[in-house]
Amino acid sequence: MQQNIMTGSVRLMDDPFPVQLCATNPMKTRRIDFGLSDASIFPTEVWHRDGPCDHTAVGYCLNLFANFAGSCMPVRAPVEQLSQEEVQARFEQVWHQESFDDALSSRDLDAAWHILSSGCEQTLCAKGLHGPGVVPRSTPVEPQPRAAPSLRITPFGKESRGVQGLRRLCNRLKTLISNPTDLLLSRRIKQSLHGLRALVPELPLVRSGQEGDALEAIQALLDQRVAEEQVATLQGWRRRMEQNEHKQIAWVKERAAQAHVTAQQPPTLAASVSAIHPTSVIADHGEQWTRLWTSDRHDKQPRAEVLRILESLPQRAPWPTGLTITPDCLREAARTMVGKAPGPDAWATEHFLLMPEVWWQGLSRVWQCLLDGAEAPKEWRRSLLTLLPKRITSTRPIGLLQTAYRLGSKAICRLLREWTLSWTTSQAFGGAPHFSTADAHFRIHCAFCRGVRDYIVQDLKGFFDHLHLQDLLPILEKLGAPPSLRHMLSSIYCGSERLYTSRGFTAPKWVTATRGLLQGDPLSPLLALTVGHLWATHVLRGPAKGLIFVDDRLLWVEPSPDQEASMRDALHRSHEFDAAMQLVCEPSKCAVVTARDSSPFRSLAQQLGYPVRQTLEILGVVIDLHEGTAGPLRLAPEKLLWRLKFLQRLPATMHRKIQLLWVLVFASVFWCAGVATFESDFLQRLQTETLRVFPSSFTQEVPVFLQHVLLGWHTSPFFLRDYTALRRAVRFATHRPMWLEDAPLTEATVPWTTVLPEAAAALKRQGWRPLPHGEGIVRFDAHGRRPPPEPIIGTTMPVTALRLGLDRASERLFAVPLECYPPPPDLCHDEGERLCNALAQAIRATPSAPIFVATDGSALDDVAGASVALLPGDELFGFSDANEDQTSFRAELLALRAIADASKSCAERGCQAVLYVLCDCQSAICAVQSPANCVLPSLARAIADSIRVAGDRGLRVIVKWCPSHGKKAKWKPDYPLDGTTSRRLNELADSKAKTIMHTRHASSRREVWHHRRRQALLWSESVVQLTASTGDAYNRSCQNRRLAGFQLLEDDED
Repeated sequence: MQQNIMTGSVRLMDDPFPVQLCATNPMKTRRIDFGLSDASIFPTEVWHRDGPCDHTAVGYCLNLFANFAGSCMPVRAPVEQLSQEEVQARFEQVWHQESFDDALSSRDLDAAWHILSSGCEQTLCAKGLHGPGVVPRSTPVEPQPRAAPSLRITPFGKESRGVQGLRRLCNRLKTLISNPTDLLLSRRIKQSLHGLRALVPELPLVRSGQEGDALEAIQALLDQRVAEEQVATLQGWRRRMEQNEHKQIAWVKERAAQAHVTAQQPPTLAASVSAIHPTSVIADHGEQWTRLWTSDRHDKQPRAEVLRILESLPQRAPWPTGLTITPDCLREAARTMVGKAPGPDAWATEHFLLMPEVWWQGLSRVWQCLLDGAEAPKEWRRSLLTLLPKRITSTRPIGLLQTAYRLGSKAICRLLREWTLSWTTSQAFGGAPHFSTADAHFRIHCAFCRGVRDYIVQDLKGFFDHLHLQDLLPILEKLGAPPSLRHMLSSIYCGSERLYTSRGFTAPKWVTATRGLLQGDPLSPLLALTVGHLWATHVLRGPAKGLIFVDDRLLWVEPSPDQEASMRDALHRSHEFDAAMQLVCEPSKCAVVTARDSSPFRSLAQQLGYPVRQTLEILGVVIDLHEGTAGPLRLAPEKLLWRLKFLQRLPATMHRKIQLLWVLVFASVFWCAGVATFESDFLQRLQTETLRVFPSSFTQEVPVFLQHVLLGWHTSPFFLRDYTALRRAVRFATHRPMWLEDAPLTEATVPWTTVLPEAAAALKRQGWRPLPHGEGIVRFDAHGRRPPPEPIIGTTMPVTALRLGLDRASERLFAVPLECYPPPPDLCHDEGERLCNALAQAIRATPSAPIFVATDGSALDDVAGASVALLPGDELFGFSDANEDQTSFRAELLALRAIADASKSCAERGCQAVLYVLCDCQSAICAVQSPANCVLPSLARAIADSIRVAGDRGLRVIVKWCPSHGKKAKWKPDYPLDGTTSRRLNELADSKAKTIMHTRHASSRREVWHHRRRQALLWSESVVQLTASTGDAYNRSCQNRRLAGFQLLEDDED
């Protein structure tokens, strides 16, 4: 029976159940009653009953008509390990640039993506494309019947064929020794020796009639082989763990989750436990999700109720900045998605990052064509829906879209950051930077400190799945979203197809969805924020206050006589909004939270069917309204302790384990730093288990504080509790959240000691005090005294006299005083008018030909110069200003500002042409494309605005990158100008910029200041080195005296 179970022909009927089943023996200590079935039969339910005997009776419910074979995704060719040169060479052989250009010119993105995907696969997977059953990634994906796995598992686990043969031979020899007359067995042994010797060459000689003599040697060989394979398996596992950081995290989490589930109490005998096979999950829950995602609205128009609610939302002007997808934007997004699961075509981000620059340019062109109005590739509309278990009886669908689509969507989110921040308020959070759960908790604690003790919590059921795209598009239009964003969303979600997956199984066919956003789409949080913004605008009016975070809502009204009436009006508007958007707000997931027995909200709870609670559970934190304390919500502390135990067993270096402490444990504990924390008892257990992760690093007598000193204080939960809370407080005080500009004055002026109670508690534990209004922190020592206002090294000691020729900085700090940093030189250059006239003349001279200019900037000792070179005639123009910032990067932007202003002036004069601007600074190009992400946003935005105005009037300005100083020898331009001329034009601009810079540098006081600073640094380094050498010499002198004393004692003894 054991052999049948291990080979997979017989199934233990307890295995499919996701929880630990109860014990059945009389003492209720072991489970000795269970069922066995054929591998094709899957139990769906198990029952336990106490019968007349002393054992617990066990019963199973079987589904004999279900198809548990299921379907799966097709086999894909494996990605090879190639060098960058090999990838480049292969790609040049398979890439069809003309076909790709033709597809884009005809706006056939299906063909364009097919060429890109095929080129990537032929480059990275050339050897495996023609394997058995391999389906190319560029072809449409269709599920295939799942083949039964061929198992070769023995009762001793997975073993090689050689070990299996040796074990079988030993068993046969033992049987033959006990029954020497079995001729059939003797003949089978003799027949198997030839094949076994091919697998195990060191197999000893087995003579006919003397088989028993070889048993001892064969048994020893078997034991040796088993030990070797066990060591090799363990080493292979260690090697895989050491090479893959993601596998380390996954292994620890999985083992900790298994141990945590095993340690839980089994269910009661009266309760039945359901077993969920992946095919059953897909069949049952897939049908439920399909019904939800299949809308009964056949028109593509928004509902009239939504349009009526939108009237309360002010119309914003269309966002002037267009969406431009560049290869750099896509690569930057790809680097943040390394390790993410791939989509239906099995392309992962790591695969795309191996591709050369030409491939990324092609992908950016496909995205730009989509944003310009083309229809999205059909494959981009397909997604895998992973049905993750949720409370055992339900599932949560997480979408795995095509990786190429996710890269572009993530890049679009970054490009839309400035637009998003232009309309967000303090009432809607999530989906935007600086609008996180921590910011939402700030507002909640502000309300609590003002005396609010009555709240209403609402949780929407299936928020993303109930949304209609036709209802979201008017919201985006009202908020001034770029039209290209609305077109892209319509092209992706209209006619989208989804395929359910669960634990390696898939549904037999795709389903078409006409409703719902995908959780996994990078744009979903942003779209959810627009819905939340509309809800807040419509509901939170007058006395009604509150906030929304995606699908979690919180409403409150300041204490007043008409508090109940105001809340009723707000709830009526909220129900009206849900009915218009077809959202579902289940009463069982909502609550009325109050700390008073006489609260007016208790009557509301009876009418709405909401439960009444005394603790506020919102956004992962539970707040006790009586005591005002807060702690993490729905976090299993025991699971974190299990993670520490398995982290100790992980084959990784001590440095790597220290890094994983935050990822696996501390991030889950201190994510809500400053707002909520665990009790000290749990932190003490956490600290004990943390130090046990490093058992071989310290002996038993090393104190705890010294272990943390050596490992780093970020391994101490008590230190991290105070450090993370104070760090959050410092950030709140020094970088005020953007939503405070829109918040009421009662919240905008609240100090951080109020909104971050745990940070105030951390100060109290340290014996420190905050300044009035939270302007700073005053530290005190252990005796309650303030430290001196300046370090002891800088104070005047009565026994120390100042030596002549030195000041205090030179004597005490080894530093040389310097004068104040001088201002920039007054000499400035501005040849903008001449550049404008020359550019206009060049356009009129060749109206149909493109114009080329090059820009450059140079800086030395914080003195900068910029220039522009115009190709017709090689004319040069210089620029500089008296701004305090005189870096080379700003000089690059200054040159781009000059050509942008000149282009705008020429366009206003009626000039129409295509102007190519060659720039060798990629950072400057990115700044122009996304001014909000630039360190000089005003200057970058001015450049982008001038380029946009010129383009609107017929003078199109295209900024291109050109290598500088002979770099990138194999570089070829992607614009109509040869590389030699481009480099020459760039060198002319570089020479002119350096000339202007040196001219200003010669008359600048900054040159003298930097020269003195360098001399001061040399002096300080020499003094420090002299001090160190003096200490070494003194140490050697002491050692020589000690040795001399030892020698003297020895001489005396003689």
